[in-house]
Amino acid sequence: MKNVLFYGDSNTWGYQGDDPMHRLDADKRYTGVVAAQFPDVHFIEEGLCGRTICSTDPIDYGRNGMAMLPALLATHDPLDVILIMLGTNDSKAMYGHSPFTISDAMDRTIKLMQSPLLWSNTMQ
Repeated sequence: MKNVLFYGDSNTWGYQGDDPMHRLDADKRYTGVVAAQFPDVHFIEEGLCGRTICSTDPIDYGRNGMAMLPALLATHDPLDVILIMLGTNDSKAMYGHSPFTISDAMDRTIKLMQSPLLWSNTMQ
């Protein structure tokens, strides 16, 4: 069975704009809609409200996606595919990023994911 990781922010988590205190049901989240189309694939949701690609929030700790990535990859190893839905929160004015720096951070995140130092021998 293939293992697919959804790595993202509140959209991956299932945030509801009209009712933010309650998470969307699993079958209503985009991750659940995709999973329903591929019953022979194991989908892993790794969504967190406020997660960024590389920015550290001074109030909500643990939201820096690049800093958390090595532990999460090791936790869910082996993985066949990783889908990334990050970058929206990095555009908050408090971080001061431009589209270029957000794009550069995404590129660095992808390179980090491809690093053989993060993977056991199971990852191809």
